[in-house]
Amino acid sequence: MYSLLVTVLALPTLLISASPLNNIDARELVNGLSSPLHLRSGVVELKIGVKKMNVGYNPSATLDKAVQEALRGACFEVDRQSCGPNVKRKFSVDVRKQRQLKSGTWENYLDREDMYVTVDSAQWHGNKVIYDLLVRAVASAADHAAWGTGSCEQFAVDQGEELNLEMFNFCNTADRISVSIPGGNWMNVRFKSSSEFGNYDCGKIKNTAEGYLSKDLLPEIRKAVGDEDLFVLPTCLYSLDR
Repeated sequence: MYSLLVTVLALPTLLISASPLNNIDARELVNGLSSPLHLRSGVVELKIGVKKMNVGYNPSATLDKAVQEALRGACFEVDRQSCGPNVKRKFSVDVRKQRQLKSGTWENYLDREDMYVTVDSAQWHGNKVIYDLLVRAVASAADHAAWGTGSCEQFAVDQGEELNLEMFNFCNTADRISVSIPGGNWMNVRFKSSSEFGNYDCGKIKNTAEGYLSKDLLPEIRKAVGDEDLFVLPTCLYSLDR
């Protein structure tokens, strides 16, 4: 009789952490097993909250600008090393409200509401270029979260005259956005409004927000920190209510 000898080789186990600290771009592992591992030198972390905050009806460029102005107002001493905790500013947005008519039916109307922007913590070591990039990155992420897939709903709004209805998109953004740049630089921001309706899914919009950072801001970030191999890693940020 012949005996079959089977040799089992113990292969090392590859663990991929959700943290960028291992400097491995997990996306490259998924894109093809034939590709070798590509060790990356650093990462720009973009963390987006999973809870929705209504920003009402607001053209995209207006929201980006409003968030930037709020952040620059909260952290106005650019020459300092850091900012926070709990410094805030606010701006107004047009939100959808409802009222009941004498007939018993309900109609939509526009109303002004405050959106609060709070910087929990930020650090840029007195580097004005890094400060500017952090502000722009957070504002852009808030903007793209609001206009991402599934973040908006369309409603007909009464403009005050009989049968004068106009369609508006009312959108949600993330409750939290955090951006970290290599070198110990970061900005952690919370958003708060009282209105809440419609849908929001971090999983659907995080790549939209990451796309702008990678295309338009990442070249500037690479230049600022002197590392041409940086990449953006978007994740959904799960946290307790505050």
